[in-house]
Amino acid sequence: MAALHEKKESKKTEAKEAKKSTKKAAKKVEKKVAKKSEKADDEIPMDAAAIKAYSSVIADAAEDSEPQTPVVYHQVAQLDDDAKKP
Repeated sequence: MAALHEKKESKKTEAKEAKKSTKKAAKKVEKKVAKKSEKADDEIPMDAAAIKAYSSVIADAAEDSEPQTPVVYHQVAQLDDDAKKP
């Protein structure tokens, strides 16, 4: 009977230790993710002028390109404002 009680206690302590270790691992992962997101934010600092120049280049490239096959719209979605009017 005492052996059964000891087994239960050892299982409880093992479960507690496993829970603690998973919490520690989760905290480590959260810290790593937070550090990576901070690094990603600091890697490419852009001011308003740089963003405007970049978007202009992208817009010019989009204007100059055409799809290989023409786009055919089969259904046109209505705006929410039109749907609300009686």
